[in-house]
Amino acid sequence: MTNKTTVRIQKIADYTQASLEESYLKRSPKDKANLNRYLAGVDYRWQHTLRVANFGKVIAENEGVDVESVVAACLLHDLAWFDTNAENNRDHGRLGAEKARPFLESLDYSPRRIKNICYSIASHVDEDNPKTSKRKLSATLMMWTVLGRIASCNGVIQM
Repeated sequence: MTNKTTVRIQKIADYTQASLEESYLKRSPKDKANLNRYLAGVDYRWQHTLRVANFGKVIAENEGVDVESVVAACLLHDLAWFDTNAENNRDHGRLGAEKARPFLESLDYSPRRIKNICYSIASHVDEDNPKTSKRKLSATLMMWTVLGRIASCNGVIQM
């Protein structure tokens, strides 16, 4: 990975962590207590995000696809997790993509790369999306999300 890539990925990680914390703090005390009781609080969500990004990086390297885009999508996939509620939680992907787009533009990603990353974020909870195929980032991202849910390892992304 180039230095530019490492810097952008670190900026994405910092942005995601700060956004998760900010949106979590806006929740009511009752919501926060319920989320924490079910291991769905901000600390768990951040650790989940790191697990997904680590798995995504390994899979992308082994599949020979754009590692930076995959890691970026993985880091951002739950960006809007706390901006939704239980009734519309499937919307957190679409909301996260909307939230991520201007930030990705500020990092000088190409329009095509931004479109791919945002599509992956938006559709990672859309199992019914007919455009999702084995070759799309979003399909793989859903797999990483599942892997991240069942994995017990923690850690940081090693670029």
